[in-house]
Amino acid sequence: MEDDGHQLGLLCAELTELRDLASRHGLSRALDSLLTAVRAGQQVRDRRIELLRRLGIPAGTTRQPGLRIPGLGDGRPATELYGCPEARCSRTWVRPPGDPVALCSVYGAPLSHRPFGS
Repeated sequence: MEDDGHQLGLLCAELTELRDLASRHGLSRALDSLLTAVRAGQQVRDRRIELLRRLGIPAGTTRQPGLRIPGLGDGRPATELYGCPEARCSRTWVRPPGDPVALCSVYGAPLSHRPFGS
């Protein structure tokens, strides 16, 4: 079974698309409820899968964060790597030079800088 951090990373990566789908299918409240539960520290996996099911999306078919080219490793500069502000999510983000730090899609807070090796 995938860990909850990975599930939260998937939710974060999917959130913009999920908001649109939930709105079109009358499930915005269900998505808001999921986000409220996650922000309160509750588990993500079962709630995310249930929402995907209600949206008609088989679990595991949405895009995956952090896809990599085989053989190249992460290729991420250590000084510009950012992650979940609550340290719950496995997703990482590389800040392009000169860009502001992005906000977390789930928590709405700026992403946290991750030192090399974390």
